[in-house]
Amino acid sequence: MLGGVVVMRAVFIILLGLLIQMSASNVGLASELVLYNWPIYLADEVKQQFTQESGYHIRELHYDSDDARNRLLLSAHPPYFDIVIADHLTLQNPQIQQRLLPLQNLVLPQVPTDLRNKCGNYAIPYMRGSLGYAYRQDKITLPLQTWHDLLSQAPSLSQHLVLIDDARALSAIALKALGYSINSQSRNELQQAFMLLKSTSPYVLTYRYSLSAISDPAVGDQVYAVVTYNGDFYAIQQHSPHHDWRFVSPAEGSLLWLDCLAIFKDSQQTEIATQFIQFVSRVEIANLNSERLGFNPILHEHLISNKIISNPIAYQDGEYTRKSEYYSDSVDGDRVRSIIYYSVLK
Repeated sequence: MLGGVVVMRAVFIILLGLLIQMSASNVGLASELVLYNWPIYLADEVKQQFTQESGYHIRELHYDSDDARNRLLLSAHPPYFDIVIADHLTLQNPQIQQRLLPLQNLVLPQVPTDLRNKCGNYAIPYMRGSLGYAYRQDKITLPLQTWHDLLSQAPSLSQHLVLIDDARALSAIALKALGYSINSQSRNELQQAFMLLKSTSPYVLTYRYSLSAISDPAVGDQVYAVVTYNGDFYAIQQHSPHHDWRFVSPAEGSLLWLDCLAIFKDSQQTEIATQFIQFVSRVEIANLNSERLGFNPILHEHLISNKIISNPIAYQDGEYTRKSEYYSDSVDGDRVRSIIYYSVLK
């Protein structure tokens, strides 16, 4: 009998230990918020401050192209995320919206109404900026100022030029270089854009997200010029062994972009996810995040810090944005640009 009691007691202790481990594991899961994001697109100080205020740790999973992210978001069984950062056009996709939590009732008076509207009912604005390019001045001595300059230099940059891995952005570069709108629906203008990109393709080292190319030991040292989002320029400087990079906001204007924060409907932590969005949208946090990353925060003009406004790469004035454009949502336009993209990459 005594032996039986000892055995039962031992079993009880083992089961109790397992329950404690399971409880600790669940607490660990509950104190973590999973964010699907571009690399280096949330400042460490911001993550640390959120953890201090909320007790929740931010775990990031990264993508390095819009297309790769969208394929995952539209897959039959996407992995678990609480929050995704995506461009405003992606978040207009009805299939993606079905997987998101409506946020139209979230009040954020510091956010401009026009940008709030661009993100729609399922997302909140996060950052905005434009597409440009960077080049090493020790390798390219002739100053480059336009998209046309960059593409016309392709033969002399053979196997040292990196173009962006994105159908819309790639077409926009060529259209702007030719003096056309990035939203052109003209068959003739799109054909010219295709021919320009096709003539450039033999000289391209790779079509990739700028930070992925720069950080890749196999190709990073061979990159002399790279198409990049404006804020990513600072990360390029940090991750490249070379320190003579120059950023160009092309004189023809460029593609403007707006990224938004959305919460997955299947998130088990929608309350803390909403708290995170409110946190990163606070004036002091939005400015801190932008100052560290080099992007433009989504705040009314008078709320943006002088440090950002005085930075011509992070903050682009009205004159430049008037020459630039947001990409319009068009099924036919997307289809044509995808055809151009895949044809150029063949």
